[in-house]
Amino acid sequence: MQPARVHLVASPIPGDFRDLEHDRTAQVIESIRIARSACWVGWERQASEVRDESLPISYCSQNPWAGLALSRAELTAVRDIVDCHILTPILHGRPDLMQFDKKAYRIFLAANYRLAHAIKQSLRDADIVWAHDYLHAPLAASLRELGFRGLLGFTLHAPFPAPEVFKALPTHAQFLKSLCQFDFLGFQSCNCVENFERAAEATLDTGLDTTRLTGLYGQVATGVFPIPIDAKKVRRAANDPVTEEEEAKLRGCFPSGQLIGSWGTLDPTQGIVERLKSFELFLKVRKDRVGRDIMIQAVVPQRSWLEESQDIRSEVEIESSRINGAFSTLDWTPIRYFHGALAPSQLAALYRVCRVGLITPFSEGMSLTAKDFVVMQRPTNPGVLILSQFARASEQLDGALIVNPFQIEQVAEAMDRALQMPLAERQTRWDSMNRIVEAGNVDTWSNQFLERLVHPRSGNCKSSAA
Repeated sequence: MQPARVHLVASPIPGDFRDLEHDRTAQVIESIRIARSACWVGWERQASEVRDESLPISYCSQNPWAGLALSRAELTAVRDIVDCHILTPILHGRPDLMQFDKKAYRIFLAANYRLAHAIKQSLRDADIVWAHDYLHAPLAASLRELGFRGLLGFTLHAPFPAPEVFKALPTHAQFLKSLCQFDFLGFQSCNCVENFERAAEATLDTGLDTTRLTGLYGQVATGVFPIPIDAKKVRRAANDPVTEEEEAKLRGCFPSGQLIGSWGTLDPTQGIVERLKSFELFLKVRKDRVGRDIMIQAVVPQRSWLEESQDIRSEVEIESSRINGAFSTLDWTPIRYFHGALAPSQLAALYRVCRVGLITPFSEGMSLTAKDFVVMQRPTNPGVLILSQFARASEQLDGALIVNPFQIEQVAEAMDRALQMPLAERQTRWDSMNRIVEAGNVDTWSNQFLERLVHPRSGNCKSSAA
């Protein structure tokens, strides 16, 4: 009997190894692929006018990744409409931003079916398919329809919203039916598991027993599997001589005062404008810090294939300019706004020099940036993490100052507290978080996920792997 192979399904696939440099999610999947000698398949980044229903002949033998090209119409529907304007808003709890398009959604389902058909041609009965994130939620239904009876796992990188929010998606029942045809579902937090189970029970007439949801669309076990970082690899990068050179340069640029670092992408879930307003309020209240403390707002290009929101970019740039105009002096500017890709050494150095890491999205699944910030700190003089209560990592990182990003006053107070926090408290909080981040690594995490897929145990989030 031939051994089981693992097929990782995630889109878009990298065009080359350079695409992995700034994409933390892709780095996690690539680590799994290498450790498991797995196959990584998904849709390609660029559209093709030549329709091909098969994967490369060398799929699962030579290529590190195998892509199925979408037509221009398919790519527009999947990426620009379903991803950007339907699933991202609804999963992040913003149904008001959803722009449902029935035709685009049908194209999205058909594209998943095409991908499932291409994968099925290479599948053996004993193989395992592990799909990643919401774009491939329909994959299980397609593979089951095509006759695959092997194990299907799914990890949702995004949050799963409250059932009453999720019901705003016109196709919510269909979405849930397909998820219930996977054998095991991994979510980023207990709250996400509970939201999914409540939605499935209410919509699909399923029942929750001690091990799994059981209903008309099969049995599916659930668990909490927050995606970890490779702490040792991140720390090696932080201690690299190139990083130390970059750190020295940055410290030379900011000889006095303290730095508040804020990172994010230009999408509605990040709440960057609200972060800027919180810093403005901090300066109004703490007038003695004017001329000293600085906020560095670094906006990195979108990590996935999504386009940036130009409306949000304009709003962020206008807001930062307005605040600078109100508070700047001849030798001091309160907000340093940077838009562009940072080399890994530059980003690591920026984490290191900041006394405060301000990571306050309105909604977030993996929160890898928060974990990176923790690992990058120097144990002898660590910074303070301010973390949104809506970032799923807030369930893990108990040493952070947890805030509601919609309450600007609360975030401003947290900044003040963080900047004044004594060294002993900073070290205690950092040590607590660092232990948690250090305890997880991608290899262990993937092994635990696959073990749960093959041998499902309790679906209760308290007994799920972390």
